Amino acid sequence: MSLSFMLYSAGDLISETTANGYGHWFSSAGDVVSWGDTAFLFSEFDEAGLKFSIGQFPARLTTGDTYTIKQALVYEYESGKSVQATFTFEIQIE
Repeated sequence: MSLSFMLYSAGDLISETTANGYGHWFSSAGDVVSWGDTAFLFSEFDEAGLKFSIGQFPARLTTGDTYTIKQALVYEYESGKSVQATFTFEIQIE
Protein backbone atom coordinates (compact mmCIF):
# COMPACT_ATOMS: atom_id res chain seq x y z
CA MET A 1 0.00 0.00 0.00
CA SER A 2 1.20 3.51 -0.70
CA LEU A 3 0.04 7.09 -0.35
CA SER A 4 1.27 9.65 -2.82
CA PHE A 5 0.54 13.30 -3.40
CA MET A 6 -0.30 14.44 -6.88
CA LEU A 7 -1.59 17.59 -8.44
CA TYR A 8 -4.73 17.98 -10.50
CA SER A 9 -4.30 20.47 -13.33
CA ALA A 10 -6.51 20.71 -16.44
CA GLY A 11 -7.85 17.22 -15.72
CA ASP A 12 -4.47 15.50 -15.52
CA LEU A 13 -2.65 14.17 -12.48
CA ILE A 14 0.91 15.46 -12.27
CA SER A 15 3.29 13.95 -9.74
CA GLU A 16 6.22 16.38 -10.10
CA THR A 17 6.35 19.10 -7.47
CA THR A 18 7.33 22.71 -8.24
CA ALA A 19 7.31 24.17 -4.70
CA ASN A 20 8.45 22.93 -1.28
CA GLY A 21 7.65 19.37 -0.22
CA TYR A 22 4.38 18.26 -1.77
CA GLY A 23 3.85 21.71 -3.22
CA HIS A 24 3.12 23.33 -6.55
CA TRP A 25 3.18 26.78 -8.13
CA PHE A 26 0.15 27.75 -10.21
CA SER A 27 -0.45 30.16 -13.06
CA SER A 28 -3.36 32.60 -12.98
CA ALA A 29 -5.36 29.96 -14.91
CA GLY A 30 -4.69 27.29 -12.27
CA ASP A 31 -2.13 25.33 -14.29
CA VAL A 32 1.03 23.93 -12.73
CA VAL A 33 4.10 26.04 -13.45
CA SER A 34 7.58 26.54 -12.06
CA TRP A 35 8.46 29.51 -9.86
CA GLY A 36 9.04 32.51 -12.13
CA ASP A 37 7.29 34.73 -14.68
CA THR A 38 4.03 32.74 -14.86
CA ALA A 39 3.74 31.81 -11.16
CA PHE A 40 0.95 33.48 -9.18
CA LEU A 41 0.08 31.17 -6.25
CA PHE A 42 1.49 28.14 -4.49
CA SER A 43 -0.08 25.40 -2.41
CA GLU A 44 1.99 23.12 -0.19
CA PHE A 45 0.64 20.08 1.62
CA ASP A 46 1.92 19.34 5.13
CA GLU A 47 1.74 15.55 5.41
CA ALA A 48 2.40 15.50 9.18
CA GLY A 49 -0.20 18.17 9.99
CA LEU A 50 -2.64 17.16 7.22
CA LYS A 51 -3.06 20.76 6.10
CA PHE A 52 -2.40 22.95 3.07
CA SER A 53 -0.58 26.29 3.06
CA ILE A 54 -1.40 28.70 0.23
CA GLY A 55 0.71 31.72 -0.65
CA GLN A 56 1.44 34.20 -3.39
CA PHE A 57 4.23 35.26 -5.68
CA PRO A 58 5.47 38.67 -4.46
CA ALA A 59 3.73 41.73 -5.97
CA ARG A 60 1.81 39.73 -8.57
CA LEU A 61 -1.77 39.51 -7.22
CA THR A 62 -4.35 42.31 -7.24
CA THR A 63 -7.16 43.01 -4.77
CA GLY A 64 -10.40 41.58 -6.12
CA ASP A 65 -8.77 38.85 -8.23
CA THR A 66 -10.06 35.30 -7.85
CA TYR A 67 -8.28 32.03 -8.57
CA THR A 68 -9.16 28.34 -8.52
CA ILE A 69 -6.53 25.68 -7.95
CA LYS A 70 -6.92 21.93 -7.46
CA GLN A 71 -4.75 19.32 -5.80
CA ALA A 72 -5.36 15.65 -5.15
CA LEU A 73 -4.26 12.90 -2.80
CA VAL A 74 -4.11 9.49 -4.46
CA TYR A 75 -3.99 6.35 -2.32
CA GLU A 76 -3.03 3.10 -4.01
CA TYR A 77 -4.42 0.39 -1.74
CA GLU A 78 -3.54 -2.47 -4.06
CA SER A 79 -1.45 -2.72 -7.21
CA GLY A 80 -3.42 -0.97 -9.97
CA LYS A 81 -6.28 0.05 -7.64
CA SER A 82 -6.50 3.50 -6.09
CA VAL A 83 -8.83 6.12 -4.69
CA GLN A 84 -8.52 9.88 -5.05
CA ALA A 85 -9.54 12.87 -2.93
CA THR A 86 -9.49 16.15 -4.86
CA PHE A 87 -9.23 19.47 -3.01
CA THR A 88 -10.50 22.59 -4.78
CA PHE A 89 -9.36 25.95 -3.43
CA GLU A 90 -11.32 29.07 -4.40
CA ILE A 91 -9.09 32.02 -3.56
CA GLN A 92 -10.20 35.66 -3.47
CA ILE A 93 -7.59 38.36 -2.97
CA GLU A 94 -8.68 40.98 -0.41
